[in-house]
Amino acid sequence: MASSDNLTVSDQLEMITSKYKSMKSLNCEWKFVGDWLKFGIQHYSDITGTERTYELVQRTTRTHSKGVDGVDTIAIRTNPDGQKTIILVAVYRAPVGKLVLEFPAGLVDKGEELEQSAHRELKEETGESGKIIAKSKPTFADPWKSDETSVAFTMELNDSKKGTSTKLDEDEFLSKLEVPFDNLLATLEMAQDKFDLGVESKLYTFALGLQLAKS
Repeated sequence: MASSDNLTVSDQLEMITSKYKSMKSLNCEWKFVGDWLKFGIQHYSDITGTERTYELVQRTTRTHSKGVDGVDTIAIRTNPDGQKTIILVAVYRAPVGKLVLEFPAGLVDKGEELEQSAHRELKEETGESGKIIAKSKPTFADPWKSDETSVAFTMELNDSKKGTSTKLDEDEFLSKLEVPFDNLLATLEMAQDKFDLGVESKLYTFALGLQLAKS
């Protein structure tokens, strides 16, 4: 059998998907249903046909026809001096008991297209508006505990019309900040070390990718 060093990526993926294609989800026993989330026990069969169980959380709010729960916006502004900045939000997250730096983001409302949701959430949370220049494939936010999905939009902001008017829900405690695009990773780590802010993993991984691309 050829080693993986001699196989293309497609060859390796073909082998992996063939190995696990017999696994399948069975029924889910819902133990608790809240306003936003529900908790259940997922039954599934493994590659030997043995039935197993797994604890999971699922959103109760999914309305989009393609099964996407939410959107994230990577909102970048090119300023008159040529320097780029990125819009972030600091959100109080009750589960961790602190402010967390994140991309502007939110759930897709019923009847909305994903692009509409991205524009709406950015406007509501930051007052900003701009043009969508890229859209990601749907990705899983935390597949080790839920089936939540999101789509990331890259948006080019208006360079001369910085937004100030926001529209937050009563239970949203959120503030906007605009930081240099370069050295984003250092900015996030400074916020952690000096101000004890949390950082969402998607944002941190994005910043880490930018840093690695420089090396």
